Amino acid sequence: MNENWLDHKPNCFIEFRVNDNQRFELFMRFFKPLKAWTHNLDTISPNIGTVDDDSTIARIEYGKADTQEHFSVSAIEETKQRREFSKPEEWLLALRPQDLEFLGMPQHAPSVIAMRSWQGLSRRERRKAIREQGNTDELRVLADFADMLRYWQDVEFELIECDRHESDRARITYSTFGFPFEGKVALEETLMFFGFFSIITDSC
Repeated sequence: MNENWLDHKPNCFIEFRVNDNQRFELFMRFFKPLKAWTHNLDTISPNIGTVDDDSTIARIEYGKADTQEHFSVSAIEETKQRREFSKPEEWLLALRPQDLEFLGMPQHAPSVIAMRSWQGLSRRERRKAIREQGNTDELRVLADFADMLRYWQDVEFELIECDRHESDRARITYSTFGFPFEGKVALEETLMFFGFFSIITDSC
């Protein structure tokens, strides 16, 4: 991205209705590492060490800033090619166990096992595999999570910020790489997955 384009940031936004504070806080925990990825930033690697009793995978190491969790990131050269989008199970680490429960998803360890078992399956085959499991509803939500993430592979914009500028409204601002651009559906699918179904304004 060249410097001339940076002078025009931000240039698009999508505004949505917020009726649940807990849901919005959960969304923001996921938004932060997603924003970092769109800026070609590297998130801290999973901290191999302490894990919860219900988890067999490493957890992201959290920092503290303004009493909220945040992902530590380090900048890389803008000329570096965008790194490949992480595997779906790696993005689970952006969510805490209580977040997964709130969203109606399995905990980290069974989620990772399920996602890996779905690799190479068609959606029809995946639906059949889910029906054969006992926790069908949780696995369906997990499948929706995996599908939502696929939309982010080819986005052509950078996330700038998500600001709750009114008690019942929030706005995601983003900068596209040009017009027309791909990937807006990724934003829409992500908002819907996290329970924000009412989009008020879409500037692009």
